[in-house]
Amino acid sequence: MKNITDELAMVDLEAVCKLAFKFIDVAQKNNKPAVQVAALACMFKIICGRFKVRETKMLELADRLIKHDDKVPWRVELAALRDYMREEI
Repeated sequence: MKNITDELAMVDLEAVCKLAFKFIDVAQKNNKPAVQVAALACMFKIICGRFKVRETKMLELADRLIKHDDKVPWRVELAALRDYMREEI
């Protein structure tokens, strides 16, 4: 199995956000918010196990990506994702 640790350190934020939009789009169709959250949480746990990465490390990575995106005014990917979730879900 491939070790993705090095790739995670340099993950493409634009690609991350594009995939997140796709997940959200599919998850929100005919599903209650509680089902959406539970499904994404289960998927998160399973995919972390599949690629042998600790959930806490992935949450730390997400925090770093979000904090970095908030500090760089020309990066709008995560802001767009937040806006979409606020308005559409």
